[in-house]
Amino acid sequence: PAALSVRSKPEQQKREKDMTEIIIIRHGETEWNKTGRFQGHSDVPLSAEGRAQAEALGRNLAVDHVDAIYASDLMRAIETAVPLAARFGREVIPDPLLRELHFGAWEGRNFQNVNAESPDKMKKFYNDPECVDIPDSEPFPDFQKRIAGRVREIVHTQQGKRVIIVSHGAS
Repeated sequence: PAALSVRSKPEQQKREKDMTEIIIIRHGETEWNKTGRFQGHSDVPLSAEGRAQAEALGRNLAVDHVDAIYASDLMRAIETAVPLAARFGREVIPDPLLRELHFGAWEGRNFQNVNAESPDKMKKFYNDPECVDIPDSEPFPDFQKRIAGRVREIVHTQQGKRVIIVSHGAS
């Protein structure tokens, strides 16, 4: 038979108080997003549309407070985080461990061109990224460990708080 666990109201409230809330936000649009290019570690700024998206996010995120704001140290993530920081009176904490996957030989290249040259690798990248070999890139399992490990550290150091993390599409 299954066991039933009943917690008292004070126990439940303590658990909820100790729980860290993480709000994950992807950066706003860049020109490279619009033209379908791999960005990775390339430090590409937001487009005019991306800046408008960041401003709208800063005005409209439906929370009343945040305790900390972390962002990848790349310009597009920092620019997305700044309006939030201004609204909530917080500094943006830049963090290189929250960067996008390093795409190696694919960085800066157009998706269509890479697909024309290496259709099998592109298909594998989208369907099974752990197993694709992109020349000179960060191995996907290493990328996953980097991101997951850093988020766990943030949760530990910010226990019981509400935290925003501004990062990238894959991270």
